[in-house]
Amino acid sequence: MSKRVSRRKLKMDKEKLKKLVLKRRKKYYHKLPSFIEKKFEITELKDAGCKSYRLVPKTGFDGEFIIYLYGSSMCHNITTEQWKLITDIALETGKGLYVPMYPLAPEASCRELFDMLCKSYANFSKSFDVEKIILLGDSSGAGLALSLTHLAWEDGLRKPDQLILLSPAMDTEFFDKELEAQINENVFYEEKYFFSEGAKDFINTYWVKDYAVKTIYTSPYYEEDLTDICDDMVIFSSTNDMFNAYARNFYFRAKSQGINVRFFEFEEENHNFMIHSKSQNALVAYKYLVDVVAGTYKASVPDLVPLKRISDWTKTYPEVMKDDWTLKFIFENKKSLAGTRLPKVKSEYKNLITMARYAACDQLVKRYINQFPNCTVINVGCRLDNMFNRVDNGRIRWYSIDTHNTMAVRRRMYGVNAREITVGRSEVDLSWINEIKCKRNQGVLFVCNDAFNYMSPGVLRMMFDTLLEKFPGCEMIFTTTTKGVATVQNMRPGKGIFRKRKRKLSIDDAYKFFSNWNLEYRVMDEIPLKKFLEPVKEKKLRTKFRLAYNGLTLNQKIIRTKLGSEKYEINI
Repeated sequence: MSKRVSRRKLKMDKEKLKKLVLKRRKKYYHKLPSFIEKKFEITELKDAGCKSYRLVPKTGFDGEFIIYLYGSSMCHNITTEQWKLITDIALETGKGLYVPMYPLAPEASCRELFDMLCKSYANFSKSFDVEKIILLGDSSGAGLALSLTHLAWEDGLRKPDQLILLSPAMDTEFFDKELEAQINENVFYEEKYFFSEGAKDFINTYWVKDYAVKTIYTSPYYEEDLTDICDDMVIFSSTNDMFNAYARNFYFRAKSQGINVRFFEFEEENHNFMIHSKSQNALVAYKYLVDVVAGTYKASVPDLVPLKRISDWTKTYPEVMKDDWTLKFIFENKKSLAGTRLPKVKSEYKNLITMARYAACDQLVKRYINQFPNCTVINVGCRLDNMFNRVDNGRIRWYSIDTHNTMAVRRRMYGVNAREITVGRSEVDLSWINEIKCKRNQGVLFVCNDAFNYMSPGVLRMMFDTLLEKFPGCEMIFTTTTKGVATVQNMRPGKGIFRKRKRKLSIDDAYKFFSNWNLEYRVMDEIPLKKFLEPVKEKKLRTKFRLAYNGLTLNQKIIRTKLGSEKYEINI
């Protein structure tokens, strides 16, 4: 229970809540804030006796519309904060807005609400020349948006081109008691929302009414078949959100059905934090949301920098690194990088040694795939790298492991591939290991380009022990540095959005390092990165000396280890 939700509210029955709702409704009567009139052309429409607002930016309109269903808990008017969020997005992306003022409980029920929404959606999608429809809802409005998407598909109406759910509340009948228990666990963190038996009775009595068990209207979370209702779904949630368990489960179900769905998740934020919070997470989430609506990648610029460098290497050093897909992607998305001062690589040596890390991983992975053509490869801390397409033989099974937010961007970039499974977990959250499904006798390889260097040796050892137990005989390929290099790099942390994390791992002697951990960890190769730059002939004298030093000291290297002694059969 939060500081802002009194015990009195939690103990209110449905009749007392009804009086409270009606009193609040009079106090916060919905009207357009004055700032909207200054920046939008406003058209007021009537659908089934209810108002709808059509707002078009006075400057920079691109012909696409966002239909916004605001979160109301089924009984409250739209707030100024909600208007602020949605109009900011519209102005920044050049989209028009269509906002239905749908009927609310206790005066209206689910039946009246969807009579109005369905007519409003049908009229809007048919009457206006709309290039693209983005259906966006927050909280209970997100649940309404999901229901409306199902109903549009059933009625043969134009389906939304994109469905965006912010902190979705997709259940008003609470058939799943385990999920309801998780609401009660997370409601402790909430500041503006609460969940109680009185609230459930209020919704059931005044909103659900005779639509009980008609889950497509009341609880779209329980609708099993999600195929073909929308070609692009995006979900935003947070770990402390009272409905986070619903959002996660819905994402995993949609993903398992092959739906093009993306899931953004933020740590320690409450329900509807994108509207109410001014935190750094809320700012980052807003930037991601703008990218989702506009089809850009501006929020992902730090993750795009390696792709920009791979693109440059493809043009300058095609004998070492060739990635035509990345070259094309960077060219087509130049506006996402426009206006951003990218960190310059002044040193030829640093530029080449960074390229060598990528080339080394590619070459050793290809070598393993040649030996085990039907193997499973797991890329840990993959970011947005295109390694899968660079090494793919058309048969391997590939797992990409990184945070939910990175995976959401990645799924938009690369689309859905049946042989590439994206797992939204931080590399230090070892629960991702349980997601790996493979046939061990066909080969299992783990690869990590640089991400291990930011993990503590203790966490890395725990990971290796778990992998040895679950995948005996697997191999691990990763890049690292000696202690001296790690110390120097920690002294140069970078600035702003390009600020680097502190390096925690360094390995001077791989054989000694792993033998101290476990004798079943066998080092197969410890190779200086210099070896992968041999095709590059023209180098500055200073670069040649530094590469020679790298060859002598192995201060930057790639390591290949085998966990356990089990041997795999080569099945071609």
